[in-house]
Amino acid sequence: MQYEWNGVVVAYQNFVAHRLQSQFAADLVSVVQFESSARVTVHQQWISDAPKHLGYRGGGTYYTPAANEACRLALDTPPSHCPVVIFMSDGEADENDAIFTAQLFKNLNDQIRNKNGSELSLHVIAFGPGMDQRQLLSIKRSSNRGIIHSSACLLYTSD
Repeated sequence: MQYEWNGVVVAYQNFVAHRLQSQFAADLVSVVQFESSARVTVHQQWISDAPKHLGYRGGGTYYTPAANEACRLALDTPPSHCPVVIFMSDGEADENDAIFTAQLFKNLNDQIRNKNGSELSLHVIAFGPGMDQRQLLSIKRSSNRGIIHSSACLLYTSD
């Protein structure tokens, strides 16, 4: 991810700017950064107060810790807000890890559907030439409102 990190930060900044420009200042933002482990670097801050930059730490790609944190945060979303997960990666993970991550997000979607009657809004953003589109497409399918994007352009909107 090291070489794609600037793209990740730009995508994050563009997302925040777009939401603010579209007058979604009441959005709450949490950020889970990951490599072989995951850490919550932003926890339910108003989007207008969210940091502009994200730090980089290198390491191998392992989705499961990040998915666990994202699911926990999404379930902790106040009832006044709709959970949205934006999962950004270069897509280079172990196959079993990707399968388990897709299942975690599917379970999250089921819980949100049962709790709120709506689908999880799941955006999967792929970075770099080494990404495994098949893995990320599998994660995207965890929600009927899942969309997969590339850092440069939209790759898929449906199966």
